[in-house]
Amino acid sequence: MSDLNPKVFSTALEALERRAQRARYVNDPVAWAKDMLDQELWSKQKEVAESVRDNRKTAVAAGHGVGKLLDQEEWHITPTGWVQTKDITPGAELFDEQGCITRVTGLSPWWDQDVYRVTFDDGETVEAGENHEWDVLDLTKRSRANGTKSGVKDWRDRWDAATRVTTKEMFDSLRTPSGQLRWKIPLAKPLQMPEADLPIDPYLLGFWLGDGTASTGAITIGESKRALIEWLTERSYEFVVRELDREAEGATIFIPALRVPLKTLGVLDNKHIPTQYLRASEAQRRELLAGLMDSDGFVMKAHGGPDVGIDLTREALFEGVVELVKTLGCSVRRSTGEAAYTLDGVRHVTGTRYRANWRPLENPFKIRGETWADTATQRSRHTARTVVSVEFIERRKGRCIEVDSPSHLYLGGSGLIPTHNSHVAAILMCWWIDVHPLDEVFVASTAPFQAQISAILWKQVRVFHALANRRFAQGLIDHPLPGYITSQNEWKTDDGIIIGQGRKPPDGETDSGFQGLHATYLLAIGDEAAGLGAQLIDGLTNITTGEHNRMLLIANPTDPSSAMAKLWKTKDSAWNLMHISVFDSPKITGEDFPADRMTAITGWDYINERKTEWGESDPRYISRVTGQWAFDAGNSVFADTDLARAANCVVIPDPDAKPRQGWDIARSAKGDYTVGYTAIEGEVWETDPQTGNPVRGTGQRGLQVRLIDKWQGAPLVGADPDNPGSATRIDRHALGEGAWLVAIDSAGLGSGVIDGLRDLGFGRGKYQVFEYYGSGPTTDRRAFTNQRAQHYFALKDMMFAGMIDLDAEDETVMDELRGILYEYDSKGAKKIESKDDMKRKGKKSPDFADAVIYASFDMSPFLEGETVGMKPGDGKVVPARDIAREVTAERRARRFIPV
Repeated sequence: MSDLNPKVFSTALEALERRAQRARYVNDPVAWAKDMLDQELWSKQKEVAESVRDNRKTAVAAGHGVGKLLDQEEWHITPTGWVQTKDITPGAELFDEQGCITRVTGLSPWWDQDVYRVTFDDGETVEAGENHEWDVLDLTKRSRANGTKSGVKDWRDRWDAATRVTTKEMFDSLRTPSGQLRWKIPLAKPLQMPEADLPIDPYLLGFWLGDGTASTGAITIGESKRALIEWLTERSYEFVVRELDREAEGATIFIPALRVPLKTLGVLDNKHIPTQYLRASEAQRRELLAGLMDSDGFVMKAHGGPDVGIDLTREALFEGVVELVKTLGCSVRRSTGEAAYTLDGVRHVTGTRYRANWRPLENPFKIRGETWADTATQRSRHTARTVVSVEFIERRKGRCIEVDSPSHLYLGGSGLIPTHNSHVAAILMCWWIDVHPLDEVFVASTAPFQAQISAILWKQVRVFHALANRRFAQGLIDHPLPGYITSQNEWKTDDGIIIGQGRKPPDGETDSGFQGLHATYLLAIGDEAAGLGAQLIDGLTNITTGEHNRMLLIANPTDPSSAMAKLWKTKDSAWNLMHISVFDSPKITGEDFPADRMTAITGWDYINERKTEWGESDPRYISRVTGQWAFDAGNSVFADTDLARAANCVVIPDPDAKPRQGWDIARSAKGDYTVGYTAIEGEVWETDPQTGNPVRGTGQRGLQVRLIDKWQGAPLVGADPDNPGSATRIDRHALGEGAWLVAIDSAGLGSGVIDGLRDLGFGRGKYQVFEYYGSGPTTDRRAFTNQRAQHYFALKDMMFAGMIDLDAEDETVMDELRGILYEYDSKGAKKIESKDDMKRKGKKSPDFADAVIYASFDMSPFLEGETVGMKPGDGKVVPARDIAREVTAERRARRFIPV
C-alpha cells in the first residue's frame, strides 16, 4: 500500500463513490430529482415516481395543475447575474430599457391574477399578469405626423412614440382590423456596466472558447485566422506555433500564460462564458463577442442582408453566447441541428449543432476579414420585437415592481416554466437515462398532438438537460446529463446513438409506430394519454415486455370513452392505477413543501373558479378538479381522439380561397365573449411524424379553422373609436380577411348585430350575412332534434375523416368542445345540451365552440344564386326562416342537403 500513488487512489475512490451513488439513485428517483435537478417532489408526485420504479405499468389520472413544480416566477437580469421576482427586495439593482442600472424602490403585495405567455417573433417569451403594463409601439397609431410612419432607423430611440397597455389589452387586440400583428416593443440598448478586472483579455478568451483546446491553453487556427498570431505579437504574448500538415493548412498556437487563468475561471474541460465576462463593460463584452465570431462566426449572406451567426456544439457555451448578444442590444434567433462531418463520402454525426443568428448594428468581427456591411434597408425592424401571440396560462400569484428609472421600465426575462402534468414525466425520463447504462437504455414517448410532444414534454426534458449542465458547470453536481437533444426530439449520446425519442406516429400506423424499439431498460411514456387511441397504447405496450421495462400513461381524465379510461373500467390488474385530485395538492392539504414553489401548484382559487364556471356535475369539473373519470356525467360529442385528429390535421389553404366567418355574439363586460372563427378551404397535407411539418399533399379537401378575435363589453352597434360596436368590428374583420360570408346566430343578440351590418352596407356588398338558426329543423329528424345537434355531429364526422384543421394551441375551443354533451330524446334522436340548460346548471356558454360550428357549417346549398345581380352596396342576408322552408322542402323531396 505504501507504493500506491495517493492521487490514483483518490481518483479510484471517487469513481467508486460515484458508482455507489448512482446505484442508490436507481432505486430512489425522488432523491435523484432533488440532488441532480434541485427539484423537490410533493407526496403524490413521489408516489408516481416510486410506482414507475416498482411497477411494470403505471397509469395516472391527474387533475389540472397538480403535476407542476418548476418555479413559475419570472427571472430578471441584474449586474451580477439573474434574480427571480420572489427574491427581489427594495434597493435591488435591475436594468432599464436604456441599458442603465436602476434600483427597485417598491414592491406590491402578492395577489392572484390571470397570467399570460407573451411570445415575440424571435421566439422569446415572457409570462406576465393581466395588469402588467408594457410600453409598446401600436401599428394602428403610426403616422407621418409623429414621425413613425416612415424614416425611423432605430426604434430604441423612439420610446416617446410608445403607448402604455396591459397584457390583457394586448391579448384582446393582438391584430389590427386588417389582420396585421399590432404590437411591437423596442429592444433594450446595450447594458451599461463598469469595466471589469478580467484575468484573460476578453477577445482572447472568446477566441479560445471558439477554437481552443478544451483541456489546455492552445488554439488551433486555419489560414483565414492567422491574423491572431499578429494580434498576440502586438500584445507581447509568449507563444509557440506548430504548423499542421499541408493538407490541414493551419497551425496550433500554444500560449503558456493561458492555462492557469483558464483553470481559475473554471472553463478548462468545461467551456462556457463566466458571469464576470457577461457582466463586464460594453466594450469588453464586444471584444469577447469579436473573439467568438473571429473563431466560429459567419456572415449569413443567404439571408440577403447583414445577418450574422455562430455554430457551437456545447450547449452551455451556446446559452452564454445568446445571453451575451442580448446584453449588446440585439434580438437573437436560435435553432438546432446535427453537427456532422463527411469523410470519404460518409456523413458522421458527432452531436448537436446549436446555431444563433442575429442582425448586429455594428461589425461583430475584428481581425478575420469577414465581409460584413450594414445596410439601411429595413434596419429599424431589427430594433424592435413583434408580439406574435398572447396566450392565457392560468391564474396564480404575482406582484408589481417599482423602479427609479425615468421611464419606470425595467427588463424581465423568461423563467423555466411548465404548464402541464408532464413535469414529473420529464423528470422520470431524465432519471431513467442517467441511472442506466447508455448502451442498454431507451426512453420513448408519444402524445395525441405533435405540438404536445415538442412544446410540452420534450421542452421540459430540454429544460432539465440544460439545468443539469448548468449545475455541473457551477460545480453543484459531479456529472451532467449525457449526450444532447435534437430539435426533432431525439436524445442522442455524444457518439450520435439515439437513446430517447418523442414522436406521434401517423394515423393508420399507430400500432406499429414504435415497432423495432428494444432495450434492456426501456421506459415508454404516453403523455396526455386520454387522447391516445387503443392501437397506440398497444404499440407502447408491445415494446415494454422486458423484465426491466416500464410504461407510464399520464393525463387529465377528460375522455371517459378513451382507451386509457377502459383500464379503470376493466380494473386491469396489470396496471397500477392512480388518481391525483386538486384536493390532494399541498396547497389544500397543508403538506410541508417549499413556499417559494407552492405558487406553481393549483389550489382553492382554481377549484372555486371551475365550480362557478362549470358546476360540480360537469364532466370537466369531475376530470380537471377531482381527477376522476366522468363515467356517469353524460355523453360527450367529441372524444379526445377526435380533437387529436383535428389538431394533427394540416390543411394548407388554396391561394385564391376566400374564407367564411362564424360569430357568436355576447354583450357582457364579464363572462361570455363575442368570438369569431374563420374557415378556409384547402388541401389536406401529410405530415412528418417527427416534426409535424407538412411534407406532401394528399388530394383530400379540408377546412383550416382559426380564431379571428374575441372581446367583451362592446355594444352591439356603434362606431365609438374607444369601444366600437360588435357590428363595426365584425365588418372590419370580414373586409380585412376578404371573407365572402359571415354567419351569425340569429337568436337573441345576433339579430341586433345583423341589423348593424345591414346599416354598414355589408361591406359595400363584398360579403353575405347568413342567419344561423340552431334550433331550426334538421334534414335528418330521425337522428337529430335540431340543426345545432346535426352540425356538431357533422363536425365530429369531418374530424374523424381528417378534414378539419384546428389550432392545437387553442385550448379554449378544445376544452369547450370536450364539454358539449348530448342525450337521446324519446324517439331516439340526438339532442345537444342547450345553452339555456347549461345556464340553469351554472355552466358557461360554449361561445368558442359555437363560433366554430357557424364557420365550418356548409351553407352553400342555401346560397346558390344569391349573389346573382348584386351591385356594390347590395349586401345580402339569408334569413333563418328561409333556411327552415328550404329544409322542409328538401325533406318532402326526400333529398339530403349536405352539411
